[in-house]
Amino acid sequence: MSDANYSRLKQLLENQNTWPSKYVFKFVVPSQGLSDIKDLLPDHDLMERPSRTGKYVAITFTNEFQNSEEIINVYKKVSNIEGIIQL
Repeated sequence: MSDANYSRLKQLLENQNTWPSKYVFKFVVPSQGLSDIKDLLPDHDLMERPSRTGKYVAITFTNEFQNSEEIINVYKKVSNIEGIIQL
């Protein structure tokens, strides 16, 4: 995601939420990237759902955040995982 996209996301989050606020993350990662996302997000309770073929895993988690920057930091952390799809 580019800096412009992060800026738009920050603006949307600020306009649509009152803080603290709960936020739901959804990602799809190749199965080999599952350990990477678990390493990057050790404090979050991740729900996992493997694809029918087992090549991918859908990850969902909800957490309470104090501000939009905390949410953007999660997106930035996971953006380096190869093959991740951020929904």
